[in-house]
Amino acid sequence: MFETILELLLALSLTLVIETAFAFTLGIRKKDDFICVITINVITNVTLNLVLIPIRYALNGYEIALYSTVIALEILVVVCEYLYYRKKLEFKQVHPLLISIILNCASFALGIIVFYLIYG
Repeated sequence: MFETILELLLALSLTLVIETAFAFTLGIRKKDDFICVITINVITNVTLNLVLIPIRYALNGYEIALYSTVIALEILVVVCEYLYYRKKLEFKQVHPLLISIILNCASFALGIIVFYLIYG
């Protein structure tokens, strides 16, 4: 249980650091826009990872099914974050869907690398 909580905190921390850094790289500078990025990522990251806990156990040994489920859920996260960004972000220089795709791809890819380095 403690290890699961640590993994959830690590995943959330990595997501927030990576996605806010990439948001800055895209040109987002206003405090309210960073609060928007942080808020939606806390909601989607925690929700996604809590949903994945029983799925990981249920699909243990069925890697293709697990990876397919993770990808489907990540696509759902991209859509949810896009809808939130479209409504809440003041930053309009980059389309909100592209922002969502870039931020999520960055945090997903870098998260995989970090978790691989830590857990093998």
